[in-house]
Amino acid sequence: MPKSLLAKWKLGPNFIDKDALQASRGKERSLITGIEVASAVAVEPGARVRVNGKDVGVAASSTYSRQLMKSLAMAQNPTEQTDVGTQVEIIDGKTYRGTVVSMPFYDPMRIRTYC
Repeated sequence: MPKSLLAKWKLGPNFIDKDALQASRGKERSLITGIEVASAVAVEPGARVRVNGKDVGVAASSTYSRQLMKSLAMAQNPTEQTDVGTQVEIIDGKTYRGTVVSMPFYDPMRIRTYC
């Protein structure tokens, strides 16, 4: 499992290639980043991610969450562009504002009704 997925919760205490993963810790060039997009619809996968006018990544997947009432995307971005709160633009024919958010996506205040 690539370290860029940041899915530590998926790994048991002893797994194949644990030593290699630990040796690569802190050397990642890019990470999968969660982005909340200011749009009423999902952006297309492959949309460009831009920070300060510079293309830095690409949206790998996206959806509109009816549960969270937000457009969400996951993008592969350079490590220096993955801090929560980083403002980005998503270019998908149109330009949308976005904000880097922590993953997994969820409603911490439980404002939305759960069934």
